[in-house]
Order: sequence, then structure tokens, then C-alpha cells
Amino acid sequence: MANIDHIKQYSAADIQRYLEGKMLPAEMHALEQAALEDPFLADAIEGMQQTLAQHDASLVDTHLQQLGEQLQERVHKNDSKPARVIAFAWWKAAAAAIIVITGSIWAYNAFQQSNAPWLPNINWPW
Repeated sequence: MANIDHIKQYSAADIQRYLEGKMLPAEMHALEQAALEDPFLADAIEGMQQTLAQHDASLVDTHLQQLGEQLQERVHKNDSKPARVIAFAWWKAAAAAIIVITGSIWAYNAFQQSNAPWLPNINWPW
């Protein structure tokens, strides 16, 4: 797997500049190299290209800005609630404790009823 920690984060404005040919050749090359390593960036470039072919760039900018604001609003709204990561973890511990206690009681009774403590004489119910 490629190490993509060094890849620059490209914005929608960078992709628009690339598609409009307003980037320097070195910048365009860097964006193309990043798109080869990041399929999401490649999809974003392709999607932006199709969108700009169908709609005006100012309309696309307006919609991107609205989506960004909605995303920020949604993220900040959910920050107030604590995440319930281990909401039902207590029942796992309770089930394990019940199994251990039941097994211990059963083993204790089986060894108490046997003639030889090292070899239990277990009378199975079936």
C-alpha cells in the first residue's frame, strides 16, 4: 500500500484551477500524481469535470459553499453528544461472570460427590 501521508490535500478550488488550465505545469503534474495514488481524488476530478460541463462555475462554487456550511453545522451539532462506544459492554461482563460462577458451582458439586477427588464420578442427568 502506498504511503499517502506526504500527499497534499487538494480543495475544490484546486481541482477547478486544474480543469481550467490555470495551474502551473508542476502543480498539474503533482495533482495528477496524487490522483494516481488516491482514487477519491481521481473521482473528485472526474466529477468536477462533469459538473462544470453541465453547470456554471459560480453555481458550483455556491453549492460547494452551502454543502461545507451544512457539514460544519452538522458536525458541531453532534459534538455536544458524547459517543456511546461501550453502551452495552456491561452485559458481556455479566454473561461471562454467570458462566464462570455456574461452572465453578457445578465443578465443586461434582468433585464433592465423587469417591476419588482426582477422578470425579459424575452422574449425568441424561
